[in-house]
Formats: sequence, structure tokens, C-alpha cells
Amino acid sequence: IDQGVPWRGNSGADCRNLRVCNIHVVLVVRFVPSIKDELMGALLKYLLAQTFYAPANAARLIAGMKLSSEAGWMALLLATIFNTVIYFANMSLVTIPPDFWLPVIRSPLVYLGLSFSFTAVMVIGLQWVGRVQGGTSSLSLVAVLVAWLLTVQCLADVVFLLLLVFLPTVAGLFSMAAGLYGLWILLNFIQVAHGFARKGKAVVTIFLALIGVMMGLTLCLSVIGVSAIGIS
Repeated sequence: IDQGVPWRGNSGADCRNLRVCNIHVVLVVRFVPSIKDELMGALLKYLLAQTFYAPANAARLIAGMKLSSEAGWMALLLATIFNTVIYFANMSLVTIPPDFWLPVIRSPLVYLGLSFSFTAVMVIGLQWVGRVQGGTSSLSLVAVLVAWLLTVQCLADVVFLLLLVFLPTVAGLFSMAAGLYGLWILLNFIQVAHGFARKGKAVVTIFLALIGVMMGLTLCLSVIGVSAIGIS
């Protein structure tokens, strides 16, 4: 979608005033399901492209949608479910030795519960720490941004699985690069969400939130016991 350029669907029906800017998306369309589906598909493609090439613009675009708190948490739950599916698809392709140095979760429900809990606490931490530093983001906006980032990560994980099957030597490098670039995207998302002038505060926000989440997770697992919840 070109910025500021009206868009016309394949059916020839006019969709007026579709302007994708850095902050707001204005969609004025006729209530024709096929046209709305085309617009939604085009918008998602544009948002995905902006996430890779200009993460800050993608964050402004998402913020301009002004999604509700319920939509943000629902998106986070769906993204966590997708991530769980990808995780166990990866487990089916990779043989993990019994003496592997990291604990392995073998129950989908346990993984889903832990993953969603970790992500939810991370969202709260990113919002709270950012607020302490003078940020202005709402909890729902951080939830939507993290949910979108998880969705993009799931797409990268699908590519990783394909590389693992056809080009296993490249898969490890791709996974590392995708992880590092994911951090860069999150850095831009947090900066835009909180309105920070520089990325330094965003770095501190992410670092402190991660430290807090890891400490809480470690304490929780030490109290409950990893074997009690199906981690081996």
C-alpha cells in the first residue's frame, strides 16, 4: 500500500481515503465482506513489511488502531497458542538427548500456561518499568505490541523449521539472527509505546523487565518444583 494513495480492490469497488501514515490508519469502505477482507490482508502485509524494515513505524501504526484491552490480551493469548504449536512441531523434528543441559517441557498445556504467564508478566513489567522512567504507554498497547511481535516470531519459527529440514546448517544461523533482530524490533516498539526520545530508556526498560521476570520465574519454579509441573 503506498502511503497516502487511494486503493482500489480487484472487484473495482472504490475504497476511499485509505491512508497509511505513521500514527493512524483511516479506512472508509463500503460494507462488502470481500472488500474488507482484501483491505485487511493488504493492511497486514503492509504492517508485516513495516515491522521488518521500519519497526518504529509499525509500532505507530498499531498504536493508531487504538485496540481495546480485551483485544490486546486476546491477541496475546492467540500468539502464545501459535508459539506453543511451533514449539512442539520443533520438538517432533529434533531429538533431544536425555542429558540435555536445559529443562524440557513435554506437556503442551504446561508449556502454554508457563509461556502465557511469562509473557503476561513481561508485558506488565515493560509497562510498569517504562512508566517509572516517564513513559506514557498503556498496558493494552504493550500487550498488543508484544502479541504482534510473537506472531512475527512464529512466522520466523516456521522458516526455521523449513530450514531445519532442508538446510540444517543454515537453520542455526537464521535462528540466532532472528532472535537478535526480534530484540531490535522490541526495542523500537517500547520506545514508541512509551514516547521515549532516545532508545536508552527503552533498553533499560527491557533489561529490568527481563531481570524481574526471570527472578520471579526462578522463584516460582523453585517453590513448585520443575518435576511437579511436567518439566524434565
